[in-house]
Amino acid sequence: MRHIFIRVGLCLLATITAFGTLAVSGVIPAASASAAPSVSVTSPSGGSTVKGTVTITGTATAASGDSISYINFYANGAIIDGGVCNNQTTCNASISWKATGLSGSYSLTAFAATQNSAGATSTAVPVQVVSPPPTISITSPLAGSTLKGTVTLTATAAI
Repeated sequence: MRHIFIRVGLCLLATITAFGTLAVSGVIPAASASAAPSVSVTSPSGGSTVKGTVTITGTATAASGDSISYINFYANGAIIDGGVCNNQTTCNASISWKATGLSGSYSLTAFAATQNSAGATSTAVPVQVVSPPPTISITSPLAGSTLKGTVTLTATAAI
């Protein structure tokens, strides 16, 4: 005769008899699953226009008796980076997103996970990424110069 535990919403104390049948001898309430944390992207604000290197910040708060392990940040569903929270009840994290060269609409989200394996994704924060075209300046020869023969041009460019 062996005792086994079966968990299906409840824990059943059961015994497999010598005949191979299962006899339930008790019911134990199952431990409840850990509640999902609350998580949000706090910066940049929704609807803002961003460019270059953007600081994205977020906060997550664990349910009672739990703690936040980490927060990851995403742009259009692709992970950018994350922050370790060292199992704090409330965690604030920030990362730098190199949006240089990108343009268009992006949806920023954060995902927080707890010590007890619960997780949640924030509401999406829409941002518009703009990347201005590079500026190019001819520095030599000077404007209005009269040119003759082979001429070397010198220019600068900046993003």
